[in-house]
Amino acid sequence: MQRAKSRLEKSLEKPVTTTKKRKRLSQNNSPHPLLLSYLKRAPLLLIAVLWYCLLGYLLTTRYPSESLFQFGPIPYLLPVLIFFFGTFFAATFLSLNTRRGLLIASALSWLAFLRVQQVSVGLGELGVMITVLLVTEFCLIGLKRLSA
Repeated sequence: MQRAKSRLEKSLEKPVTTTKKRKRLSQNNSPHPLLLSYLKRAPLLLIAVLWYCLLGYLLTTRYPSESLFQFGPIPYLLPVLIFFFGTFFAATFLSLNTRRGLLIASALSWLAFLRVQQVSVGLGELGVMITVLLVTEFCLIGLKRLSA
């Protein structure tokens, strides 16, 4: 059986000290890849802002009774189309995926069109719309995996 060392005796050993190693900065300190992909698609955001500015100009300077809002057989089609394109570019930028941007823009434009036509959209209708869009997304993902 060993005896415990006395705390009062001075040991002849050098105390073990730990030193922190300095972190070296690498020469190729590049930004995060996600940041690079957003920066690469930054013109999409600029295009979306231009579409939204066009929509704002149209809504603030024109009256709904003018013929500009009667573009085509459906009233308010032009503002909804401008909203669709702005939403498409913004959603494509945010999701980094053109297909998802198209689905998001389609859903939001569909809701805007129904709202402009004074169709009330309740939770049931909203649930059906979300379900249809999610089923479409999952089917497209499955088709992409099958083709790869």
